[in-house]
Amino acid sequence: MDVTSPETATLGIWTIARFAALAVLATEAVFFYARRREPRHASPSRLAWTLTPALLLAGAGFLACGLAGLRKTAGVKWARREFAASLVYLTVLFGTLMLGR
Repeated sequence: MDVTSPETATLGIWTIARFAALAVLATEAVFFYARRREPRHASPSRLAWTLTPALLLAGAGFLACGLAGLRKTAGVKWARREFAASLVYLTVLFGTLMLGR
């Protein structure tokens, strides 16, 4: 993939910005939900520390896949892989949010 064209540079910046926005949104959702719910046997902080590694691993994998698109050899195959990675990332994200419920 040629990074000098405006379309590919915009796609790369958009991918990184989308990852950052999803990370911030997920973090806010987890902590707002943990603060708002009624206390049960498991404390919200314990739950957050249990789910954090899964979210960090999924986010790091999604970021690595997005940054791989900055190579000159990236093309349509990378775009399909990035789309599949975003589906996996969102599934893990919402799955961990549901487990926290």
